[in-house]
Amino acid sequence: MTSEAAPAAEDLPVPAAVLAETHWGSLRHGMGSAEDAPEMLTGLLDTDERVRSRALDYLHHVVHQTRSP
Repeated sequence: MTSEAAPAAEDLPVPAAVLAETHWGSLRHGMGSAEDAPEMLTGLLDTDERVRSRALDYLHHVVHQTRSP
């Protein structure tokens, strides 16, 4: 364990910018292309419980379908 402090909030990237600037189509996850990742990640913050539930289900499957080489 290190004693380094966590980065200050102002030093972290803006989440919306990371989502917008990442070329998701060139990335893959356990279920194939990660092109759908930004919509699903944004869905985790939606006010509609159904949208949040769908996004959480997606994330669960993506994480648990990923295989290590």
